[in-house]
Parts: sequence; C-alpha cells; structure tokens
Amino acid sequence: MTFLEHSRKERDFQIARREEEQRRKLQRTRRLVVLMGGVSMVFLLMMVFAINLYFSAEEERKAADVERQEAKRQELIAIGQSKVADEERQKAEDQHQIAVDQRKMA
Repeated sequence: MTFLEHSRKERDFQIARREEEQRRKLQRTRRLVVLMGGVSMVFLLMMVFAINLYFSAEEERKAADVERQEAKRQELIAIGQSKVADEERQKAEDQHQIAVDQRKMA
C-alpha cells in the first residue's frame, strides 16, 4: 500500500465520517422540527380553546347583566305594587272604619 493510496483511503474515510455526522445532525434537526411543530399545534389548540372559553364567559357575563337588569326592573315593579297594595289596604281600612262609624250612628 502506497502513501497515496493510504492518503486517499484516509480522505474517503474522513469524507464518509463527515457525511454520516451531517446525516445524523440533519435527522436530529428534523426530529426537533417535528417535535416543535407538534408542540406548536398543541399550543395553538390550547389558544383556540382559551379564546373559546373567553367568548363563552363573555356571553354568560352579558346574559347575567341582562338578567340582573331584569331583576332590578322586577324589583322596582314589586316595590311599586307593594306601595299600591299598601295604599289600597289603607283605603279599605279607612272605608271599613267609616262603615263602622256609620253603623254606630245609625
């Protein structure tokens, strides 16, 4: 084996070793890209889920506001009706008293 032949084999070996190393690095890089893509998809799905929850909560908050306003309106109506009922009761008591007084006079 001559020096040139040995040198050529050494060079071919070094080239093959570098190519193998590059192939392994490329495989690692591809795996990393696939992994990061998967993680990105998971985060994207979580973000969509969170946005969906946000909008659902916002709709529920608006519905609760409407219900609270309706309850307040109903409360005001009930207070008004209570006042009217009290006035009517007072009128009825006054009428009853007038009737009792008239019976006594008769």
